[in-house]
Amino acid sequence: PLIKGQALAEEADPPALCVVLSGELSLEAPSGTKSGEPVVAKPGDAIGVFETLAGVSIGRRAEALSDGIALHIGHDDLFDLLAHRPALLRQFFGALFGA
Repeated sequence: PLIKGQALAEEADPPALCVVLSGELSLEAPSGTKSGEPVVAKPGDAIGVFETLAGVSIGRRAEALSDGIALHIGHDDLFDLLAHRPALLRQFFGALFGA
């Protein structure tokens, strides 16, 4: 669940992919960057995909802007799912590369 004002992720959290199903998330600019504008993730957006595949933290704080639901899949769980479901693996990479 997303609860308005609560953090879903911190900069140093382990890698995880998050798909926003409802509500909105604000992703702060990474520490040490000049870009101060947060990015807003809306329903249907997936955050942390490439970071999770690479096994690195997203490096941003994610905070719920409104109540909602998000699917949160950690690095190890994602690779376990993809290893046991070849069709999901094809769909996942097809979506990433527009195939």
